Amino acid sequence: MLEVAGLTAERLVSDAEAQAKSLIVSAQAEADAIQQASRTEASQVATDMARAKEQQADDLRRARDAALTDLNAEKAALDTRISELRQVESRFREHLRLHLSEQLSMLDNP
Repeated sequence: MLEVAGLTAERLVSDAEAQAKSLIVSAQAEADAIQQASRTEASQVATDMARAKEQQADDLRRARDAALTDLNAEKAALDTRISELRQVESRFREHLRLHLSEQLSMLDNP
């Protein structure tokens, strides 16, 4: 009877050890799968972030280029307007100079 009990105990211990090893292997495989999935997801997130960053940089470049184009057009229009105003000023000064010369001339020759 003692022998049967001893054999049964050994068998139960052996079965428990086998089951423990099986659980360890299973848990390790699951942990490895989770780790691999996490790495894959992290890699995908990094790729998505890099793509989003590049897209934002492209958008900013386009916006900057559009703003610079608009500013250059506005500058050209302002330069044209300044040139026109300088011409008007020049004509006005010439007209004023002639008028004052005529007035002085009339004073000198009453």
